[in-house]
Amino acid sequence: AKKYGISQGFQSREQLEGFARVQRDVRDLNLRILSILIDAGINAVSIPPFASCLNSDGSLDYLEVAPFERAMKMGLVPVTFGDAVFDSTLGFSICSGDYLMEALALEFKPDKAVFLSDVDGIYDRNPAEEGAELLELVSSRSSISATSLRSGVSDVTGGMEGKLRSMIRIAPYSEVWMINGLVPGRLANLLNGEDVVGSKVIP
Repeated sequence: AKKYGISQGFQSREQLEGFARVQRDVRDLNLRILSILIDAGINAVSIPPFASCLNSDGSLDYLEVAPFERAMKMGLVPVTFGDAVFDSTLGFSICSGDYLMEALALEFKPDKAVFLSDVDGIYDRNPAEEGAELLELVSSRSSISATSLRSGVSDVTGGMEGKLRSMIRIAPYSEVWMINGLVPGRLANLLNGEDVVGSKVIP
């Protein structure tokens, strides 16, 4: 997505190859996730954002929630993902998983909304720095430096800073967490109501 400038919108026909490649690649990842869930006994179904979302100026403007509602009423588990989608002002752009988390949480108000990262949560500075401390509670009034939310990973949808903004907007409706998704059992323990290492975002 970065290579072809998809998040900046349609500027040349050369980007169309990139748009198609991004769609292919995120669907490949989605199918891998579905396979893992189905093999674990979870009846997961895919709801691609390209068919259910419309962006405006790079942000999610519309989400069709009916497929999610119907899937859950039947006992299926809907799975969606960040995607390259049409954009009413830019032609196309990226609809991030963070935007989708926010929109779905505001619509369905789940007990918990959990963001997974490759670190234990939100830190007071870059977690790679010596002395960085994990913030167990974070709110919109917390003082967090912008550098603490940066990473060396390229992210065309806002990175950790974008996640935190979405988490703060979800917090009035659901219990919101960021935990390390690479630690086996941590997500299951959190969903089961056990104490875990992580950051909880409060209003």
